[in-house]
Amino acid sequence: MRTQKKITNKKTFDLNHILEKNPEATVEWKLRLSLTKEIKKCLKEQGVTVTEMAIKAKTSRARIARILQDNTTGISIDVLLKVLWACGRTVNISYSKSRVLQNNHS
Repeated sequence: MRTQKKITNKKTFDLNHILEKNPEATVEWKLRLSLTKEIKKCLKEQGVTVTEMAIKAKTSRARIARILQDNTTGISIDVLLKVLWACGRTVNISYSKSRVLQNNHS
């Protein structure tokens, strides 16, 4: 069995390079990470159980449990948003120019 080398990195675009993903996947990863962190924070603040949140968000307990374990693979962004809204949170989205596009036009 081959052992895997653990890679630790804090910058998203460096992580993008390491994982050989495209910039669009990196943006999605950042969005999922942000939504997941806020969901976990919200559930902790409110002291809500997984079952209670699943009922409020009209989703399964398994999905809520996976979100709390930072495993959002296969969970759509709209489900993450539903859970946040069920927590009483709103989401604000802002846009900026892509560094990739800026670098390509230099």
